[in-house]
Amino acid sequence: MAVEPCVIDTVDQSFYPVPRRHKSDLLAHFVTSQSVAWDLAFTRTKHGADKLVQHLKDRGLQTAVIHSNKTHFVRQ
Repeated sequence: MAVEPCVIDTVDQSFYPVPRRHKSDLLAHFVTSQSVAWDLAFTRTKHGADKLVQHLKDRGLQTAVIHSNKTHFVRQ
């Protein structure tokens, strides 16, 4: 039995096949060119999440990372 994904009407989802080396640049472009209050990106690993956050911070973007290596206090 296939399970249909549940998507909330107020959430826009997009899929862009892009080479790995361009993914963080594409995300930075979307973050800076869209007029939304929040963006959420998922990574495969904690290390990847840390690298992505650093890349976005280097571009002057306000970012945060949430994963299990962070304390509960920091995650909140």
